[in-house]
Amino acid sequence: GMAAGANAGPLYFKAHLTHEQEVTPVPDEGSSGYARFVLNDTRTELSYRLELTGLDLGRVDTTPGANYGNPSLAAPGTTSDPNDDALRIHIHRALIGLNGTIVFGMIDGTATLRDDPDDLVINVAGLRVSGVWDLTEGSNGATLGTEIANLLASGLYINVHTSDHGPGEIRGQITPAPEPATLSMFGMGLLGMGMFGRRRAKKQS
Repeated sequence: GMAAGANAGPLYFKAHLTHEQEVTPVPDEGSSGYARFVLNDTRTELSYRLELTGLDLGRVDTTPGANYGNPSLAAPGTTSDPNDDALRIHIHRALIGLNGTIVFGMIDGTATLRDDPDDLVINVAGLRVSGVWDLTEGSNGATLGTEIANLLASGLYINVHTSDHGPGEIRGQITPAPEPATLSMFGMGLLGMGMFGRRRAKKQS
């Protein structure tokens, strides 16, 4: 809508995760993913929702506490296939065709690469990982604040590393997405109400 053009509204992004986007060639093993992202209007939170296909989150610890997101449970996870286990999921900084540094980790065996302890939700049965990357969170010296310019320039990607493909099995570049039409209408409605509220407040003062 108009609000996004004026840099006042949220911005939407998407990533389609495929084996072809990996820099190190990976055979198509039937796995893929789709991620949606929303950067809030104040540019302080990037909410994410990743849906996986053909993979297994069964080795990831979902017990509340410090170990949440640690792929430390016994193989082979939910399925009998030991090679479909998602063991690391991160956002990296690099353009298409290049490998880059991890800037935000969701699932990892290393505690310092599990960057979303307050918002991470792992749905093992539904193969979904969601949460919110905020300004204080990140890996390797990065935070959402340092990466917003890269996000806007399609310079970030999401990567899922499996037991048989350590460098990554499926990858998706994070690119701008059109805002959902229903949200656009809803947002304009809220904007109108907000403007009306401010006008009234000004008159009363």
